Amino acid sequence: MVSTTTGRRRFMTRSVKAAIAAWMAVLARGAADPASGFFGLFGKKKEGLQPGPDGSLKLNLKDEPYRDILEPGGAIKLSVQGHKRPLIIIRTAEQGVVALSSMCTHMGCEVDLPAEGYIDCPCHDSHFDLSGKAQSGPAKEPLQRFPSTVDIKENVVTISGLIGD
Repeated sequence: MVSTTTGRRRFMTRSVKAAIAAWMAVLARGAADPASGFFGLFGKKKEGLQPGPDGSLKLNLKDEPYRDILEPGGAIKLSVQGHKRPLIIIRTAEQGVVALSSMCTHMGCEVDLPAEGYIDCPCHDSHFDLSGKAQSGPAKEPLQRFPSTVDIKENVVTISGLIGD
């Protein structure tokens, strides 16, 4: 029979070995893909749309994923390579569109799509207007905004400035 002290010692030894093995797996992942940032936790996204060499995206509003922003009042989230969080694209008027980062300026949480004229952060209850300006809550800085235009004849939205997050 194993004594209680020996059993505890064995349990602790195995627990420490398991923790070390788990940490080594995390380190190996970070070494295998250093572009993913700190072990993939804070790296830039690799999936999503790829901006052109000039840092811009063109969205054909006739295509299925973008139809929600054909009319004023519509909004979508859009994953873009090189950005940790999706962009929020809001059709504000026939000839107006706003492109914002969905990363809250308070603690980096992902904000929700607009509802009732505001963009809300579910983490700490910050509220932003549709231009990205902080209205209430702990966030004091506006959401990052990207230059964007609408060609109403061609139904194309162009978002620029997407190089570097």
